[in-house]
Amino acid sequence: MNITFYRLTALLTFLLTFWPLFSQNYEIGRMETDFIDPSREDRLIEALILYPADSAGFDVAVALPVRKGFPVIVFGHGYLMPADAYRNIWESLVPEGYVVVLPRSGSGMFPSHKEFGFDMAFMLEEMIRLNRDSASLFSGKLKPDGCLMGHSMGGGAAILGAPQSRAVRTLVILAPLDTRPSAVKTAQEISLPSLVFAGSNDCITPPKKHQLPIYESLQSSQKTYINIKGGSHCQMAENNRHCNFAEASFDLEPGITREEQHRILNCYILPWLDFYLCGDTAAGRRFEQSLDADPAISYKRNGSFNKDKG
Repeated sequence: MNITFYRLTALLTFLLTFWPLFSQNYEIGRMETDFIDPSREDRLIEALILYPADSAGFDVAVALPVRKGFPVIVFGHGYLMPADAYRNIWESLVPEGYVVVLPRSGSGMFPSHKEFGFDMAFMLEEMIRLNRDSASLFSGKLKPDGCLMGHSMGGGAAILGAPQSRAVRTLVILAPLDTRPSAVKTAQEISLPSLVFAGSNDCITPPKKHQLPIYESLQSSQKTYINIKGGSHCQMAENNRHCNFAEASFDLEPGITREEQHRILNCYILPWLDFYLCGDTAAGRRFEQSLDADPAISYKRNGSFNKDKG
């Protein structure tokens, strides 16, 4: 009986000590910074970084990661859309232990899609370099690879940037635009695990002209295309007047609410990232089960998580 008592006491002590770490939802730290790329004539790239912290605020300390470092997500914005339009992305990912970096480049009326994509790849490399810099806030806190993610122009730019960095482990792209140079053509060079979202009511980048050709061109043995029924282009992000103005020029309206579209995105983005960036096989099973049971989507797929544990 004493042995049982001691075992129960030890188990209770373990749970009280370590369970909060495994179930923790982090606060969101926030940093504004600049990156300079010497390989492109000292190109200046302004960025917003959101990261897991024990207390919310600007430039607060990065939390201690439970796993082997926090994965880095570099997210590219849509045309004329600011970083703050993607609060839905970082508010779903950062509390779960992801660092989200949003470049502020690629702005203006005539942005270079290629340079924007290269900015994204460079920023992922720089974040990993900061992990090795003892003077950095992120020293020893990050994983050595990450994800390029983006919406619309930023989704196409993620494809353009992916071949520029060996640190890119996976792609997640929301209603990606076939950019100039062509994201469809560049996708033929990419064999990374890739998750492509489309909205059936997207009138700005119609799936048949943009997302489907990109998906079909990707050479990955592990790729998934998710069509959100009734989903629109602009509802991939927060409410934004520039995107709304463009969408208003078409007759097709969203068939679901913004909140519902965000819920669907979150249902698939997090388990995909957990599988490929954290090696969480249970997350892979959740992803697959959701695909098969979800009436809010239709999908195409190549490969199975059972064949690749990330």
